[in-house]
Amino acid sequence: MPVEAINPIKKLTIPARYRDSIRLLFIAKHALGDGSRDTVDGDHAVYHREVRDVLESMGLNVTAANSPEILFSPPPVDFVFSLLNRGGYLNSELLIPTLCTRLGIPYLGATPILRGLSDDKHLMKMAAG
Repeated sequence: MPVEAINPIKKLTIPARYRDSIRLLFIAKHALGDGSRDTVDGDHAVYHREVRDVLESMGLNVTAANSPEILFSPPPVDFVFSLLNRGGYLNSELLIPTLCTRLGIPYLGATPILRGLSDDKHLMKMAAG
């Protein structure tokens, strides 16, 4: 018996009036790469370039960066999409949300305090209990 789709997948779009005016900052270790595999990070380099390509193919105004230094002073952006984690130091995944919070720039993901809480198993168990 063939299986019929209950709800076909509907492609989501961003209205042009928003797409043309939003300045997006994409931060990832290999955001500026050419999409080749990396000897250390392997397919992460490919993935980072593919995400950037998708964002750009959607017609978004994308600025790409491969390090958090771009957020040490206010960049001309409206939103931050970060895949920059595994920075090589403890809790590196908290840096981008913290810098964005400091600058008042909206970003994808949880707030620094929520990320910190979720990473601390003991505190999370106390908060949930």
